[in-house]
Amino acid sequence: MQRFLVPAGMSKELHVRLEEHGTAVWELIDGKRTVREIIEGLADHFQNEAGYESRVSAYLSQMQKDGFIKLFIN
Repeated sequence: MQRFLVPAGMSKELHVRLEEHGTAVWELIDGKRTVREIIEGLADHFQNEAGYESRVSAYLSQMQKDGFIKLFIN
C-alpha cells in the first residue's frame, strides 16, 4: 500500500512538528503513565489553566485517531 501512497524516493518516515503544549504532552508519553498522570504532570506547564485537562484529553484522543499512540483501558 505504501508504494501507492509514498512518492518514489521519498522517505517513509513521518516528521511532525509539535507546538509547545503538544511537545510537553508528547514528552510525558512513555507507555507507563496513565492519562491522569500525564494530565497531572502538565499542571505547572499549563499554569493550572481552567479546562486544560479536557484539552490534553482531546489532544491524546486525536493522537490516537491519527495513529501516533495507542490508549489502553485498564
